[in-house]
Amino acid sequence: MLQTEFGRLARAVGTKIGVPFEVVVARDYEDLRRRVRDGTVDLAQLAPNNYVRAKAELPGLTIVATHVADGSPTYQGYVIVRAASSYRRVEDLRGRRPCWVDPESTSGYLYPRAMLRKRGIDPDAFFASPALWSGNHSAAIDTLLAGGCDVAAVYSGALRQAWSRGIDREAIRILLKTERIPYDAYCLRPGLPRSLATAIRRALLSISTRTGEGRAILGRTTRINGFMIAFDDAYDAVRAMARLLDAAEHRDAGPR
Repeated sequence: MLQTEFGRLARAVGTKIGVPFEVVVARDYEDLRRRVRDGTVDLAQLAPNNYVRAKAELPGLTIVATHVADGSPTYQGYVIVRAASSYRRVEDLRGRRPCWVDPESTSGYLYPRAMLRKRGIDPDAFFASPALWSGNHSAAIDTLLAGGCDVAAVYSGALRQAWSRGIDREAIRILLKTERIPYDAYCLRPGLPRSLATAIRRALLSISTRTGEGRAILGRTTRINGFMIAFDDAYDAVRAMARLLDAAEHRDAGPR
């Protein structure tokens, strides 16, 4: 699906700037950063936490744009349970088994875990062990509904995708919503000409579902409405959340 959806976008951008693009789907967050470091990809769509990590490793990484989806440049993470369960508050989940997306996921790990920390909850001591790792947001929802876990962390768009897959809207209850999170950063690896960054930015900004061309490029399943200029400081909130979580977890991992 990603090859099809983003293949259209890659071809459109390539046509607009006169440079062909080929879509590469990374195995996970670390694999994508490695490809950027190795120079085997030139343009990368980096999830917020992955962008922050990549930028720390590669200060020369150039952000050219971000996308707008569902009418907004930001989204939220949700902590969800089965609606048929008796859980009404986060505090009801003590001793229950969680499902996280990935240790580097922004909305499927970093933000919800940090929000729990803000409530004075140590997730490792609070939840049952071991936690499950779904690898992606749709799988986390499916695992939850199949009874493989009691609570899952996903991003808000994953619920819309679940509804489109035919999952009953009444089957899931949201217990916690995170703070707003900026959408993905579209970045060029270090060393590429500034003129290329300018050309790609212009090409992305010209694509919008307000036009027939844009709707054909973006399709119906990406939920992307278009693109906007993005700057590094838009991700400072992600850095702050990562520092908060890191400090709390290092404190709890210290001598007792």
